[in-house]
Amino acid sequence: MFLFAEELLALDDIRSELDGAVELEAICALANGFLGCSPPRLSHAELCDEALRHALVHAPTRLRSEISERLAHVEEGPRRTVASLAEDAAPAVAVPVLRYSSLLRTAELVRMLKRWAADPAFESHLSALAARPRLAPELTALLAARGTPSVMRVLAGNPAAQWWWRAKTRLALGPPRVGAMAPPPAAATRAA
Repeated sequence: MFLFAEELLALDDIRSELDGAVELEAICALANGFLGCSPPRLSHAELCDEALRHALVHAPTRLRSEISERLAHVEEGPRRTVASLAEDAAPAVAVPVLRYSSLLRTAELVRMLKRWAADPAFESHLSALAARPRLAPELTALLAARGTPSVMRVLAGNPAAQWWWRAKTRLALGPPRVGAMAPPPAAATRAA
């Protein structure tokens, strides 16, 4: 799961886009600090987080995507870097962290969703949000209200959002009627 500069340089799309402003070794070292068994101490982690976030601003899309895929599954990590990756316009960068990262706060996700909902270029971003394994009620409601049919299908298939769908259906149907569940008398005598 670690990042190695030599392997990343072997990828043509990273090597061709890499410029002198990006220090691949430093980026790998910073990211690997969060990918190890024990993350850095809090004060050191905040400095590493900010340095990594800043270093990725000018990094090639493929490199940002590689880092996003790896950081998407860390429980403790570079929160600001992950939030920055989540807001990336490139789906290959944003989708992994939007879909899986527990480091993203609901308020951040709601703010992003409100900004992206009217722009069809962000449908992949919204679908990733709709597929999250942990989906806050306010995020589910906003996705349902503002999502495209494609986003709605993803949301409907997400077990984390199914409770919301059941509640919404119950509200639409109204309260259950007394005796509505009993079979009709003719059917009851034929079955006996």
